[in-house]
Amino acid sequence: MTDATPAPRTHRLGRALGWTAGLLLLLVVAFAITVASVVGSERGQHWLLSHVPGVSVEEPAGPLWGGAFKARRVDVKAGARQITLHDVQWQNLQWQWRPYPGAWLGIALDTPKVRRVEVSAAPPGPAAKSPTTLRLPVAIAVNDAQIGELAVAGAPLLRQLQATLALGEGQGGLHRITSATLQTDSAEVSL
Repeated sequence: MTDATPAPRTHRLGRALGWTAGLLLLLVVAFAITVASVVGSERGQHWLLSHVPGVSVEEPAGPLWGGAFKARRVDVKAGARQITLHDVQWQNLQWQWRPYPGAWLGIALDTPKVRRVEVSAAPPGPAAKSPTTLRLPVAIAVNDAQIGELAVAGAPLLRQLQATLALGEGQGGLHRITSATLQTDSAEVSL
């Protein structure tokens, strides 16, 4: 008579848990590689940009960050307003996750240029309330921004704007304009 004893249940359970953990780890690694390839490639960045709610981009070219980007047109739906940017371009967009406590994103941008900005009129509604604080949840640094023309509700407001600014410094509460030049049909102002 042979004494064949079956494998203990705990051994089979441990093996099943090991295989499950290994498969789960493999799926996490595959997901991370997929996300890195999408975010790290120009084509993937353009795909990602096309899936941002309320934003439409026509003819994007170049990487969103770390190089020269341009687009023929960018439409942004902001509440009841439509904002349209024509001939958009920038250099070396950089972003940082959680630049300080309370902020969820930091952005630095070199030489952004927009030929024309059109802002639609918002339908009449209740008056907006003044903010209780100017502290921002983002840090934004823009070097040598240029807007060729700004029109609101079809009426031209300015012809040329050039500025270097930083918003959200000092833990979100400090905003500064280092330099700015503004031209309208009847005036020019420089800081």
